Amino acid sequence: MYSVSSQSVNAKWGVLLYTKPIATQASTINGQNQRASLIALFSLSGSFADGGAGPFFLRTAANERGSAVCEARHCLAPVTFRGSKREHIMKVLARPILSATTSFILCAGVLRAQNTVGLLQYDQNTSYEGYTLYYPTQQSSAYLLNNCGQVVHAWPDSLLNASNSMRLMNDGGIQRCAIAPNVQSLIFAGGAGQYVQRKDWNNNITWLYEYNNASVRMHHDACLLPNGNTLIVAWESKTILEAWQAGRDTAGFGFQAVWPDHLIEVEPTGATTGNIVWEWHAWDHLVQDFNPLANNYGVVEDNAQLIDINYDEALNPDWMHVNYVEYNPVLDQIVISVPHFNELWVIDHSTTTAEAASHAGGNSGRGGDLLYRWGNPQAYRQGTIADKRLFFNHGTAWAKADALPGDPDFGRIIVFNNRLGNASSAVDIVNTPVDANGDYTYQQGTPFGPPSHSWRYEAPVPTDFFSGGLGNAQMQPNGNVLVCSGRQGWLFEVDPLGNMVWQYESPVVNGNPVAQYTMPPGTGNQVFHVNRYPADHPGLVGQVLNPIGYVELNPDTLFCSMPMTVEPVELPAQVQLLTNVVSDQVVVIGAGMGTPYAVLDRSGRAVLSGTIVSGQQEIAVRALTPGLYVLKVADVEQRGQKFVVVR
Repeated sequence: MYSVSSQSVNAKWGVLLYTKPIATQASTINGQNQRASLIALFSLSGSFADGGAGPFFLRTAANERGSAVCEARHCLAPVTFRGSKREHIMKVLARPILSATTSFILCAGVLRAQNTVGLLQYDQNTSYEGYTLYYPTQQSSAYLLNNCGQVVHAWPDSLLNASNSMRLMNDGGIQRCAIAPNVQSLIFAGGAGQYVQRKDWNNNITWLYEYNNASVRMHHDACLLPNGNTLIVAWESKTILEAWQAGRDTAGFGFQAVWPDHLIEVEPTGATTGNIVWEWHAWDHLVQDFNPLANNYGVVEDNAQLIDINYDEALNPDWMHVNYVEYNPVLDQIVISVPHFNELWVIDHSTTTAEAASHAGGNSGRGGDLLYRWGNPQAYRQGTIADKRLFFNHGTAWAKADALPGDPDFGRIIVFNNRLGNASSAVDIVNTPVDANGDYTYQQGTPFGPPSHSWRYEAPVPTDFFSGGLGNAQMQPNGNVLVCSGRQGWLFEVDPLGNMVWQYESPVVNGNPVAQYTMPPGTGNQVFHVNRYPADHPGLVGQVLNPIGYVELNPDTLFCSMPMTVEPVELPAQVQLLTNVVSDQVVVIGAGMGTPYAVLDRSGRAVLSGTIVSGQQEIAVRALTPGLYVLKVADVEQRGQKFVVVR
């Protein structure tokens, strides 16, 4: 056994962990709350310990180089890694020696069980700070999570079931797709919906719009528009006779109807009413070379802007299965994900409804024809299977919808590529060939470019990351990418180099929360998509975002907490920031008398403030909720000092 004197270390700094501590944990032992201090394990090379072979080293403020602690095989129980979901945040419990005057024993304690649900990993220095809107399937409630996996707000519901997508509105409310239990419809397929519902921050229903009858049915997604309207994906039913008249080869189809997709833009007008102010129908933009006596006859190869009515991999009334829609306000264009075509399509939204039904008009001058398509040139007979790039894609969106011409992210599209290989998925970013006017470069008789993605994330072991359906990806302002592997119930964030920096496993299985240290069975913890919002999002500014609990039962409440730490930053020489874990104080030394200070939480709100009145100002933080804070002193110009409060 090895021990480190807490007295010698705490004499100056209290508890100080350098950069990214691997393991920190407080626990209850023999009825007493013990704080595990000074646990930061490093390998011989200086990298952070990840459960491999030792020896490992302990770094403390008293000994920067570290002193040998023990070998992993001697003091750490085996760690089960879940493929690429490697648990980089190991948690070691310290156990006190019987004498109250002696120090902690390290590595003679217990390796705490690896978290199986809720937060699995959080790199506070690299993960993009924000709030993740999370809407697990097979139940009715929505949750807003901080990066620690704590619920900071919830919209409970017991009347309607989740129906895929949800987004945060600028007024702090949510818009979600919803469906009543046991709803009946003549149109039914995966992702079927019924309502678009809006709730305010206080969970009051402000709008409930139904789009479901014998001839149309909304499904999968509804996105918010800057003008306050909503854009809804829906099916419309066409009889087998109508399909024949449009040029479809119906022999052997085996169904009495086909359900092409359309989009409607709805302006809310009352509690349950709305005006359809714009619409686009795929049925208006067809081509076929099967029946010269039917409508839409032409040369498929020469009309890449049109949809071949006889291209059908699904052989299903749900012919296209559009599952995602996103709007670009700079281009005034819409991108949709079309998995049964293994493509993404871009449509001009600047048209009138009449122009959207034609081949002319709008900013593009092309009406409602496809401005751009990518992923499967076979769909318009301009390639072979070797040219196929998308495979049952979901979650297609603009990488940065507000990017202006000249921005590297202008016109880029991010897409969840579900069935890339043998039971593996990927996230791809595509640099579309769009110019400042919103026009896409295309050479007749060739596939739309580019020939491949510009960025891709795959798991180191590809089969570890696989969602045969569902899922999305969202680029974060710092360049990271937040991913929802929907059927795995696995939410994770990677940096531009593909390094994992945050992970969360959905703890809602078959509609019910499960306890920590249980593993969700099968695919019962599915999530359609997630989006993360920054603290300065209009819908969050001014809201109370303190943690109120967890989604999972029996949560590991200390997983995201660390002993109070100080990050070294460029402070003026005369100002020092120290910590005292025992008394839960932050000490400021060297700041000028009368200088104001403030303690800010993750959202940037001041939770404590005051004035420096002594040369060694003590700031009590005992009353603060555990988490990350920043102390700013008025005569310190840089971003301030981070510290973490733990209980």
